[in-house]
Amino acid sequence: MNQRIELILRAIFLITPLIFLSSISFHVPFLHQIFLHQIFWLLNLFEIQFQAHGYYIMTSNFSSTIVFDCIGWKQFYIFCAMIFLPIGIDLSYRLKGLLILIPLYIYNLFRVVATISLMEFLSYSYFELIHYLLWDFLFLVLIFLPWYWWHLSYNGNIKTGKKILKKKIKPQTGKKNVKKKNVKRKVKLQNRKKVLNKKNTKKKIGLKTGKKVVKKNSK
Repeated sequence: MNQRIELILRAIFLITPLIFLSSISFHVPFLHQIFLHQIFWLLNLFEIQFQAHGYYIMTSNFSSTIVFDCIGWKQFYIFCAMIFLPIGIDLSYRLKGLLILIPLYIYNLFRVVATISLMEFLSYSYFELIHYLLWDFLFLVLIFLPWYWWHLSYNGNIKTGKKILKKKIKPQTGKKNVKKKNVKRKVKLQNRKKVLNKKNTKKKIGLKTGKKVVKKNSK
């Protein structure tokens, strides 16, 4: 299958559940309650006075409902889809990439607390601007940048791995060249020895024939 077609099919497969869950007003009360209690804990930690009635939070100058979408499940789903979208990445590396969800979740908690605390000192007309900056803009930036670093580092690991393999291969080729040179030297030495042996045998033959000639003359 063509990689481009496979990438398109994978994107459709990953994004379809998000569209479906968004259309049915997806809600998990258990997760909603956990998130809400964590917000309450942080508000008490920063000594922000508030009253809570279910999912409704009210301070002296601001009131808002913490809906299930405030958890950021859609943004987290998009991040997970981006992790599993690229082709040719090991599953173990994808699972490591999912750990980035932890700091993203922590940011989201402080985002809600920061919005409530800022609205204590600002008029309600600034709510849309703060919500846009901290939620729509900055949250998406914090999703994309870590993913980009994760994807880039994987490609970098592949490149460095290839370089390491090349370095490992080069010494082996070097050893082979050394062996070839040593074999050539041995052959040259053997050839020299053969030449010397031939010369020595010729000299011996010459001496023997010379002795025979001397003996004949003496007779």
